[in-house]
Amino acid sequence: RKERFGFENVDFVNPPQWNRDNPPQEMQIIYDPAFQEWVDFRCQLMADALQQMYELAMSLNPEVVLEINPGGITGENRTWESGVDHSRLLKFTETFWSEEDDMPAYHADGRLVTKIRSYKLARTYSNVLFTYIADHPLYLAEALAFNQTLGYVGTNPISATTQEYIDFYRKNRESYENSVDFSNVAILRSYASLTYNNAAAQLCAILVEQTLIQAHIPFDLIFDDGLKNMAKYKVLILPNSECLSDEQIAMIRRFVEGGGGLVVIGQTGLYDEWRRVRVTPGLTGLVDKQAPASDYQEEVKSSAAPAGISSRKQVGRGRVAYLSAVEFDGAMPPATPGFAITNEFWKLPKNWKEVAGQIHWAAEDQIPLLIDGPEFLVANCTSQLQNRRILIHLVNYDVTKTPTIPAIQVSAALPEKRTAIKVTAL
Repeated sequence: RKERFGFENVDFVNPPQWNRDNPPQEMQIIYDPAFQEWVDFRCQLMADALQQMYELAMSLNPEVVLEINPGGITGENRTWESGVDHSRLLKFTETFWSEEDDMPAYHADGRLVTKIRSYKLARTYSNVLFTYIADHPLYLAEALAFNQTLGYVGTNPISATTQEYIDFYRKNRESYENSVDFSNVAILRSYASLTYNNAAAQLCAILVEQTLIQAHIPFDLIFDDGLKNMAKYKVLILPNSECLSDEQIAMIRRFVEGGGGLVVIGQTGLYDEWRRVRVTPGLTGLVDKQAPASDYQEEVKSSAAPAGISSRKQVGRGRVAYLSAVEFDGAMPPATPGFAITNEFWKLPKNWKEVAGQIHWAAEDQIPLLIDGPEFLVANCTSQLQNRRILIHLVNYDVTKTPTIPAIQVSAALPEKRTAIKVTAL
């Protein structure tokens, strides 16, 4: 208690006095250790309750499928607002709902809105995502490409458009079943960083994910528990992952020493897991010159972060690339309650080519999929190694203006130096 709060006697710690003039949504950065503990308590209580339900259900009938409705990744601070930490909940489920309004589209202002983050969240924890997709070819195509099944397809009667995609899935079901996402790039969604400073950490994560999506770089989302098993990855991206524990930093160092590539952005590692500023930056030795710790409150309202520092470094068998900032392209949208990074922000950052270049360098140009196509063409790569197959899913998000995209160049790396026997287009 003394280390956590500064004193041992907590008898006189009172709840905050929230009211109309002082709503909790106005708190951009959560410094107070009592608030931090309150968020963690709510998230853990929710997970414990779900675990009790899961264990009871499995004891009665192991064939039961457990489904919950926690929402997906939409830019909000779900831990602070709702006590929802996906990484604690989805280990007990097989499917979950996200009733988000982020309908897939390529907008005139350059925003590419997708549900890909929510689909990748589901894949990380071997879940199927249910979300509203019925009656629209793009929504259905995105679900097949990233969910590997359709999920929710509407109510009776099924529309002709939806039926067409159901028929395609049934005809080609063996191309979707038992597939795993085929990628060697992981991006960390750090609980402490996103919870305590959602505006800055979430903005950076969203913009880097947008770069990966539109630069055709296959990737996985990982959460704090994912750092314990990084064997399949060549590159780990830390997007303004401010708050890292000593244990997490040690795992990251081992990953680099083992030959992994690391892309560090912004204030990564400058705070510990309680958001206390580290006297010595956590990634010292991996990153030589890093922008100092700051709250970014005013900067986030006007731009993503101070820019200008980038570096590359060979560390043992691994590589470390550093960028001081990922820059939002254009005037920042107005802050929303809770400082959510909603789809107004979902566009390629100003320096996206530099971000993509750092990722390719850190990977030693070993990204398993290379595509020469426009920014509104999105790809996902899966594998069925038991069938010796790699599957590449291509989705055109600008179908109304550009219904066909000619001459797409696709290159795929095969595992274990195998040779392609044939290529099939469905």
